Order: sequence, then C-alpha cells, then structure tokens
Amino acid sequence: MHEVDVTTFAAAHADGATVIDVRETAEYLGGHVPGARCVPLGHLATQMAQVPRTGPVYVICEAGGRSRVGAELLERAGITALSVAGGTSAWVRSGRPGHRWQPAVTGRPETAAAPRTGFLRRLLGPRVARVTPAEAAALSGAGALLLDVREPAEWRAGHAPGARHIPLGQLAGRLSEVPADRPVVTVCRSGARSRRAAKLLAAAGHEVHDLTGGMRAWTNAGLAVRAKGGRPGHVA
Repeated sequence: MHEVDVTTFAAAHADGATVIDVRETAEYLGGHVPGARCVPLGHLATQMAQVPRTGPVYVICEAGGRSRVGAELLERAGITALSVAGGTSAWVRSGRPGHRWQPAVTGRPETAAAPRTGFLRRLLGPRVARVTPAEAAALSGAGALLLDVREPAEWRAGHAPGARHIPLGQLAGRLSEVPADRPVVTVCRSGARSRRAAKLLAAAGHEVHDLTGGMRAWTNAGLAVRAKGGRPGHVA
C-alpha cells in the first residue's frame, strides 16, 4: 500500500482521479472532497465490484488511518490504491484555490446514522459501526485488531485467528493495551458484550467496529476458529 500527500492528491483530483471516501456516511454528508464516492470502510470489502479498475484509486478518510486500511483492502483485491496522508483534515487545511470543502448534496440513505452530539452523546455514548463476519475478516486482514472480550474459558475453547483477548470486565483498566493507531473490531459470543466494549473504546477515542452476531455468526459464516496451540476450536 502506498501513501501520497495532499499536494499530490490535489493534482490527481484535478485530473479527474477516482476518489473513495471511507468515512461513515454521516461524516461524508457533513462535507467531502468534490466528486468523492462514499463507501464506508466497514462495507468496502462487499462493494469491491463498484470500484473502477481503470486507474489508481485514491482513498481518503478524516486523518489517514482508515484510508490506509481501505487502500490495503483494495490492493489485496488487485486494485491499485493510494491512501491520502492527513485525509480530509489536510485537504481542508490546505486552502487550495478552487478546492472548497462542500456539504454533500446527495440524499441521506435510510440506513445512515448521524453522529450523536450533546445530550444524546452524553446519555447514550458515541455510535459504533457494525460489521458482518466477512467485513470483520477483511478488516483484520488489512491490519485491524480483532479484540475478543469474552471470558477466558470461552476464549480457550475457540477464537478467531490473530485476535487479542481482554475480557470485558477488565477492559476499562487495560485500555492502554489497545493500539490507537489502527481500527479495532470488538467480538464476543453473540454481540451484547462486544457492543458495550465498542462503546467504551469509542468513548476513549478509538476507531472501532462491532462484529454483529459475535463468534456465533463468525463460525456460521465458515470462518476459522482456533483453540490453544492452534488446534481447531469451537464456540463455547
């Protein structure tokens, strides 16, 4: 995966380059690079067929973290992709003549969720993107951390390959063990504990996704489960 600065990106954009914005829909609707197409990172793996293959694709997010993961996903699919360093924040700061930060003019999809602010955010916490097992596996393959918050006995019985284990009850005191420089996908047995973990991580500033249906959905999707020592595992 290669990365370009905002100056290089601006030149390519002026020449009509393809731009994929992998932020959440609500973020995109708040303002985006003119001409960019919104494909949230959690949905990118299932929407590869919509990405043009006729030239380099420039992937952008707010600051560069999600776009690096998105570009890696595209590269793995055989699509030449370049992540924009600094993301839309760098674009806005650049103040280039003729390149204005513009509100979206497209309609808002019914499935889009606006970010919570003010009272609702204080009451309910930040919203968290939810992903399918296939999307979670793709995110993991591109560098995201799978964080399993089940109890130790559940973890020993079987977990996703490459996952890290921090039980939900210990997570608040072990937040420093969760890397802040890459996305996190929270996982439990069926989804309840992972949602709580995801909200905790999001409130701490992490970019986080929650696996819908947990490890039960993961195994039903035919994805690998490993026990201690790399042996085949099962969901307890």
